[in-house]
Amino acid sequence: MSSALPFFTVYNANGTYFMNGANPVRRIQETKRREIDSRLIGGLGLEYDPIKNLFVRVNSSIEYTNSFDDIYESSNWINQASPDSGYAKRNPYWGTNVNGNVTANYLTEIGEKHKFNFWGCRNTVLCKKKVIYLRSEIFAAEPYWKNPSAYRSRRDEIIDQRNAAGQPTTKAQEEYTFNSFFGRVNYTFDNRFALQLTARLDGSSKFGTNNKHGFFPAISGAWTLSEEKFIKISVR
Repeated sequence: MSSALPFFTVYNANGTYFMNGANPVRRIQETKRREIDSRLIGGLGLEYDPIKNLFVRVNSSIEYTNSFDDIYESSNWINQASPDSGYAKRNPYWGTNVNGNVTANYLTEIGEKHKFNFWGCRNTVLCKKKVIYLRSEIFAAEPYWKNPSAYRSRRDEIIDQRNAAGQPTTKAQEEYTFNSFFGRVNYTFDNRFALQLTARLDGSSKFGTNNKHGFFPAISGAWTLSEEKFIKISVR
């Protein structure tokens, strides 16, 4: 607030708000905002070993959210004479977020010096978030969170009007999917040399039409010097 100069008073001599410039105290005291979230979260995990050294895991979770974003502006803020002429606003939104993945891990050895670890995963995310087509707004003496019946009445009125006009009552505010496949191979020779190969393929509805997927390979190696004889001798 560039016009909220430090020598401006908050109140006039008669107790009313000073309004010949920005008054942040008036804004704080005469406008209220509250967000109410209700969430339901659940998850399930299963693990199965079909054969020796093969481990399969399945995990899934779901989150359901139902939220209200409320704003109330008092009659003093919107300069209405009647104290019942404040302004209540509510923006409801709700949605689900589903996440699932399957992983498989296989361990094997060839002889005494060759060890392999194969790992793969598939992950999927589905997200949907919806809102009522129009924000519910009415002149009121109190906010919606203190008078839920007023909100329900206004909401039903909006829905009935749009249904009568053949118009949609809800719209998707956010909706996307995400799929990912990734794998990893670890190879170790004689507990001294290690090689790792990784790759993943990610796809999302948010990506461009001509580039829905991205491929990301990688390779790395390591040498464990502490397992070498010349290092062990020098340490002694």
